[in-house]
Amino acid sequence: MLSSIVIDADPSSSLRRALRIDLDDSSETLVSQDIYWVKDRDAYVFTPEYSGLMTVSMECTEMIKGSALDSIVRVYNNRGRTIAVNNDATSETRDAQVQFYVEADKNYYILAYGRRSVGSYQLLIDQPDQDSPVWEDHDFSNRIKTADTDSLDFIDDYESTVYGGIYPVRDQDIFKITIPYSGTYSIDMSTPDSILDSYLLLYNYRYRVVARNDDISYADTDSYIEFEAQEGDVFYIRADAWRGSIGTYELTVSCLEDYEPLVTDTDSDSDVDPLLLAGDISNSQQDTNTTETTGSSEGQTWLLAVAGTDYHGYANSLSGPAVDVEIVSTIATDQFGVDSDHSRIICGGDDLTYASFEAGVNWLAASASADDLVLIYYSGHGQYGSSYYLNDNEELLLPDNSIVSENTMAAWVSRINPAASKIVIIDSCYSGGFTSIAGALEKTAVISSSGHDQSAWDEVSSYYPSADITSGGIFSNWLRYGFAGYADTNNDGRVSFLEAFNYTDLNINLSTGTGWNNQDPQINTSIDLDQILARVTV
Repeated sequence: MLSSIVIDADPSSSLRRALRIDLDDSSETLVSQDIYWVKDRDAYVFTPEYSGLMTVSMECTEMIKGSALDSIVRVYNNRGRTIAVNNDATSETRDAQVQFYVEADKNYYILAYGRRSVGSYQLLIDQPDQDSPVWEDHDFSNRIKTADTDSLDFIDDYESTVYGGIYPVRDQDIFKITIPYSGTYSIDMSTPDSILDSYLLLYNYRYRVVARNDDISYADTDSYIEFEAQEGDVFYIRADAWRGSIGTYELTVSCLEDYEPLVTDTDSDSDVDPLLLAGDISNSQQDTNTTETTGSSEGQTWLLAVAGTDYHGYANSLSGPAVDVEIVSTIATDQFGVDSDHSRIICGGDDLTYASFEAGVNWLAASASADDLVLIYYSGHGQYGSSYYLNDNEELLLPDNSIVSENTMAAWVSRINPAASKIVIIDSCYSGGFTSIAGALEKTAVISSSGHDQSAWDEVSSYYPSADITSGGIFSNWLRYGFAGYADTNNDGRVSFLEAFNYTDLNINLSTGTGWNNQDPQINTSIDLDQILARVTV
């Protein structure tokens, strides 16, 4: 049953004087009203009876003064913080729609208005009912170390489906699957009952990204991946959202052809978690397409460290990156024996430009030989590609006021000796997208300090093992402690790059928690980072 409310007076534009709406007990509530002038705002307040997922749609119904309303709907919680906002629900409409989770008996506020437009509208509020599942019923682990192993089960069929949800913002669900039959598989992340803009990633047993997809097409924000696999292979599926959207989803993994189980004679243990805190993957199955490095003592280690600090009014200047490059330079010197002849630091001001950044990489390309280890570190601003009219999946580095895209970085790194081991560390907001370039380059690992849609903490505001940390980013400082010896969980007197990353990842997750502040480092590698060892100094 649809409860319809027609309001004669124009609602206040202030949340404090918002017009209270009594929601229909059975299902949906429809509010009809007008946006009379461009800066007009209509504020409403409601109190849901039950907890659950709620949808609010704002549809233009009639033109006023010859104009059709370009709807915008914004939702606030009882503390006045925005929890959902939308302008266009799809690329083909000017109507708006948001979806968010509510708790029973708490106030929520809706602000309805137009984007430089006027017109009549209908506000459709679909609230949860008594039988609506609580959000916890849709939630799964967001850590690969505790990935869900039970929900995607192929025992009796060639297909398996799980129903999940992304909430709060920055939430993600990770599933571990073991392939039952050799063949071609698909992963379909659809959103039939929500407006979630899904984002799908597939990792192999080494936590290397082997496939990803944001949108199936320009008009379809669901995600889809196909991949080849052998019986017994272990993969991790990450169900995520693009740009902070939330909602429910269906995740289906299918074998696309009928295969008889392939019987192989192997003793490999395919059930070993690749990201144990000790970094021990010696019992994991080996990837025949992965080139390993032993960190040969015969080779040299090179460092290029870049800090973006001064942005000349186009973006906020940063103080943390200057400290970050000092920290990473100290790691390179103390733990990897890098001397001044093998190290180059470019730190802000007039020293850092697009040209000087590229020149630094060219210096590595001209210097590094096949047995060497090359470290490239960047700390500074990062941005979404769509802000510069590029693809939504494209992340950017902003070393000063210039742009270094994923493709540019991949082209630069490709100039370095392909037989050298290369580790690129991107310490910036939205840096997770850069991990994809490791898949196209030989003997290359890319580590990011945050996810593809996450901010990175520039200044220290967290607990560390000692109290001498006063500045720099949260990623570089935890990395410093990891390499100093705190990450040596197997007590062998050495810290591998994998151990240091796992230690840093764990402590950043504990420090930043979940929600908008969450920072989730990423890694993608075609080299064995467990074999690249550092000296312990603690």
